This record gives sequence, structure tokens and C-alpha cells, in this order.
Amino acid sequence: MRNPNLMSNEARKYTTLAAGHPEGWNDAEKNTIQSFYEYIINEKQISNNSQDFASFEDAAYILKVVEAIIESSLKRKWVKVE
Repeated sequence: MRNPNLMSNEARKYTTLAAGHPEGWNDAEKNTIQSFYEYIINEKQISNNSQDFASFEDAAYILKVVEAIIESSLKRKWVKVE
């Protein structure tokens, strides 16, 4: 468990629940969406991994990893991520 009151100001901006609540999906989703919107508002270009949210390129790679996991499970052997 974490307590926002004991965090640095820099870390505190990434948490929204009161002390005693575990970090989880709600904070991760909120932080991702907030970062994305701030990026748009500041009119930045996505390049050189300068953003702190997943890009479409990241999502495409993750999909390839998931497909390789499924293939590996079906074949019961290691497969390469293409």
C-alpha cells in the first residue's frame, strides 16, 4: 500500500486514490489518458520515445508478442516474435 501524503510532489501526480488503496488499473488508465491528452494539448510530435504512453508502434509489437504466445502455446514450443 502507498500513501500519497508520503510521496514526493513529482510522484504524487501519478496517484489519485487515498492512502490505503492499492495502485492498480484505475491509476494506470487515468495516467495514460492524462499523459496522452497533455501531449496533444502541448502539440508535441511522437518520436524518439519521448512520450510516456504507448504509441501505435508499441501496440503493434505487443500484438505480435501476444500472437507468438498463443502460437507457442498451441505448438507447445518456443516461437520467434516476428
